[in-house]
Amino acid sequence: STRVQAGYSTGSGSHVMMSVTNGSVTISDMTITGATSVGGAQAVNQTGGVVTLDRMRISGNNASSLGGTYGPVYVQNATMTVRDSEISGNTATSTSGSVYGSGLAVYAGTVSVVNSTIADNTANGIDWAFGGGVWAGQNSGVTVTASTIAGNRQNAPNMRGAALYQQTGSSGNVKTAESIIAD
Repeated sequence: STRVQAGYSTGSGSHVMMSVTNGSVTISDMTITGATSVGGAQAVNQTGGVVTLDRMRISGNNASSLGGTYGPVYVQNATMTVRDSEISGNTATSTSGSVYGSGLAVYAGTVSVVNSTIADNTANGIDWAFGGGVWAGQNSGVTVTASTIAGNRQNAPNMRGAALYQQTGSSGNVKTAESIIAD
């Protein structure tokens, strides 16, 4: 397996380990760790196309932002499959806004989580924390099958969904089968 370890960046903008904007990409047998940034950080940032994360470990990444902060795996207007993988031990912190999914954040996308674990991630928000493990935002579809989402934490005055949160007022959906969903 391959290990991708990041450095530290400061200033505006994100420090992204892997970015996919279109096409079909499969990433397998890797560990992504250490993405740390002031201004937001993602281990995997997908804003288009189709991505499969297969036998991946995404752990020990830290995102911090003055505004809204998203988790280490961010999907927007795209399709992703997370299979036989682990997203754990990540932290997302916002010092002036909200935190969305400190493990997996989905905005207007479609994600299938299969035989995977999303655990022990932490969302720290000055105002709101949505989805300590998984946040399914506007017009998002998330399916969780034979997986575990547990042990995720939120620290904020207002919190919704320590394990998983479906944004209210949107047309998306969350489906689970044969899975453990717990605080």
